[in-house]
Amino acid sequence: MTNPATGSDTAGRHWERLEELFEAAVSLPRDLQEAAVQRASLEDAEVGRQLRALLDCDSGAGERIGRAIETVKAAASAADWAGRRIGPYRIVREIGRGGMGIVFESVRDDDEYRKTVALKIAPWWRDLDLLRERFRHERQILASLEHPNIARFFDGGTHEGVPYFAMEFVEGVPITVYARNRGLKLREKIELFRQVCSAVQHAHQSLVVHRDLKPANILVTPEGIPKLLDFGIARLLGPDDAMGGKTLTGAAPWTPNYASPEQVRALPITTRTDVYSLGLILFELLTGETGQTADTSSLLALDRSVCEMEAPPASQCAAGRGDRALARQLRGDLDTIVATAICKEPERRYNSAAAFSEDLERYLKGLPVAARPGGLAYRGWKLLRRHRVVAAAAVLVLATMAGGVLATAYQARRAERRYQQVRKLANSVLFGVHDRLQNLAGATATREWAVRTALEYLDDLAKDAGADRSVVAELAGAYLKIGDVQGYPSISNLGQREAALASYRKAESIAAKLAAVSPDRDSRRLLARSHQRIGTMLRSSRHTAASVEEFQSALAVAEPLYEANPNQGEDAELLADILITLGQAEAADGKVADASRLWLRAAEVNARAGAPAEARLARTGKYVIRALMYRGDLEAAESTAIEGMRMREAVAAAQPANTAVRRDLANSYGDLAYVYFHPSFLSFDDRPAAARLQEKALAITRRLAAADPNNATARSDLYITEVDYSASLAQSSPFGAIRYARESLAIAHGSPLVISPDGGLFQLADGLRHLGRYPEAVESLRAAIASRQQLFRQDPEHFTVRQQLLRGAIAMAGLLLDSGDSTGALEQSRQAVALAEELSAAIPTNLLARRDLADAYEALGRSNARRDRAEARRWYQKSLDVWTAWPRSAHTGRMDRDRRVKAEALVARCQ
Repeated sequence: MTNPATGSDTAGRHWERLEELFEAAVSLPRDLQEAAVQRASLEDAEVGRQLRALLDCDSGAGERIGRAIETVKAAASAADWAGRRIGPYRIVREIGRGGMGIVFESVRDDDEYRKTVALKIAPWWRDLDLLRERFRHERQILASLEHPNIARFFDGGTHEGVPYFAMEFVEGVPITVYARNRGLKLREKIELFRQVCSAVQHAHQSLVVHRDLKPANILVTPEGIPKLLDFGIARLLGPDDAMGGKTLTGAAPWTPNYASPEQVRALPITTRTDVYSLGLILFELLTGETGQTADTSSLLALDRSVCEMEAPPASQCAAGRGDRALARQLRGDLDTIVATAICKEPERRYNSAAAFSEDLERYLKGLPVAARPGGLAYRGWKLLRRHRVVAAAAVLVLATMAGGVLATAYQARRAERRYQQVRKLANSVLFGVHDRLQNLAGATATREWAVRTALEYLDDLAKDAGADRSVVAELAGAYLKIGDVQGYPSISNLGQREAALASYRKAESIAAKLAAVSPDRDSRRLLARSHQRIGTMLRSSRHTAASVEEFQSALAVAEPLYEANPNQGEDAELLADILITLGQAEAADGKVADASRLWLRAAEVNARAGAPAEARLARTGKYVIRALMYRGDLEAAESTAIEGMRMREAVAAAQPANTAVRRDLANSYGDLAYVYFHPSFLSFDDRPAAARLQEKALAITRRLAAADPNNATARSDLYITEVDYSASLAQSSPFGAIRYARESLAIAHGSPLVISPDGGLFQLADGLRHLGRYPEAVESLRAAIASRQQLFRQDPEHFTVRQQLLRGAIAMAGLLLDSGDSTGALEQSRQAVALAEELSAAIPTNLLARRDLADAYEALGRSNARRDRAEARRWYQKSLDVWTAWPRSAHTGRMDRDRRVKAEALVARCQ
């Protein structure tokens, strides 16, 4: 979720837009309100859903307000209850009240026995029929619960038609008050809280979810025994839910400061709902401050404050009050435990109160906690802290057993304890050291060493793993990681393409065997990720057809995983990655409509899974922009790119040392620059605007490349940025264009990820042409075309390579014509037209192919202009016909208008 507290412009605009739509629709008739919801849903499905919920809630507001007024009147008229009898019970005093009833301290003083009880009476001014069912439901729940930390149920009945029941009277104070008054230490607070978790777990095992856990419903007796009270809005899980999910109209069904996001948004309630409330109670118990402050001034404010705003770490609250000692105790494990319990997304919380309590027990015993994200490196540190003497001895032994002594001892013994120690070490390096270095500048070579070292350990372990699936799975994961470091294009890598492909194939082989024997979720994820990685490497090596096959295999595995649980973040991220890379392959094959569909679906998958805005942007933002550009909707592409750029600027300002974040920022400048101008895309043809953005991107990519000479991705990024900047400068600053083109060629010479330097050669030729240095320009352009022809020979069906050859022929025709070689120009333009017609016919929906066709016709018209005006006019007219038939749905702005006007002028000139 986006956190408005962090200053997110995106979240602010979301709520402002929702408020605007609600204000506009709330006064409309119901049928027009539905039309407004449908329009909003077309704009943004989530906004439409929230607008519908607000309008539905508003439609019953008048009735609820009226009933609330009646409630106040009735309650006010019944102020004095002392001495009244309800059934066999005499009321002593009122001790609490809420929407589900009034609770009195009462005494049973009939002939049976005398006993003090807590007597709960239904609010008789409410809907008694529903209240009787509610009270029967609550009695049923309480009667099924027998636990020392849950207030016991005694009996129940009706008095003058008003339902009541009696339960154990707890002489105590709320748990937070008890802890404060007694001055409990941190350990004592946790031990007390774990008793509450035990009570809640017992309720859950009886298929009861409390739904209103808060300190006021957990009283602690003078003997220090916590008692869980008030199951008034509890719900039975499963088909036996007696209430059928109904709540009392007008009653507040939960306490906002302790309510979960799913309660506020009326989503399904599970045991994790109670875990969320328990997490907030623990936060308050540890810090003395509430972890959630609900804003009930409006429905929108309530939704935002509960569902969007994250609680600060517990240690931060303690530090803010100046309690440094407590802050140190809370920092780390306890911060993580509390944060896990109060995650906004239910699937990321503890799955039960028992799991929550067990993690607290692990903390108290000094064991690694399950919620800790530090992996095995952290677990190893915990092990060392618990066994300092053993650890010191181990260090001395390792120092003594130099070189091959350790390997010899291992091979001789292969004892289980040593086996597990080596396994922990390998995973500590793999998931601890490597992951901490991943976004650190200059760490590529160190990352490669870390992964390779871990891989060597795991390779040896795998020989002795036997049926240990977990070790084999770790080995597959290690091969994926080392493949990423060796050559995965999207992250910093060493540029070792073939080595990366070999590592991915090893991972795929292992994952396939695991999935065949026991197709659990983890093995299938490994298999899908392996296929996706192999496909990416094949695509980057221009093996498009083979890459598509791998992506389809990955999709066949990942799609069912996602559909089974669309809210599972890991499965959604995996599916989105596969859709993106499959879209890249389709785009390389010229199928830009298919690519756009895949990319937009990837964005929907991330949004549906509830990924934070920053994460969704990092995964799919570039491809949403590219899809809009392929469709010709440049205005939408521009606004999307600007929004993404601003968000990434904010993230980069907060994380200046994170290389991945800085690369994302450079890419966002490039994404927007492409909308303004790029020769390979539909654009606004605004070269100065593109140049300003590429200058910013260039400053970042230069720093990243200089900081890590081993990072082949950084050098490839720098090459691309230099080429793009050169293209934008060619008209306004030819000398600058030549300079950056030559710099790009120098980079390409030493970069393993730059397959061909044709981009730099092409831009060098363009810059030289604008200076009138035609012989040099022709020489450079011929070298660029030769490089592209070499790629074509490797993969003759590659659509993008053929497009590049077509554009090279058009450029060569123009250059030869400018230099006086009209015969050569005519030959090149005829070749361009033949190839353009072939590509346009192959994929008629590809707007780029249509544009290239119009350019080829224009080039042939120019080549004929001095020889045969009628022939020139014929080709100019063909170019005009393309622009005249340009789809109106492709809103490419002034580009298609200006090109049409130019074509009309060329036709008129040949009259």
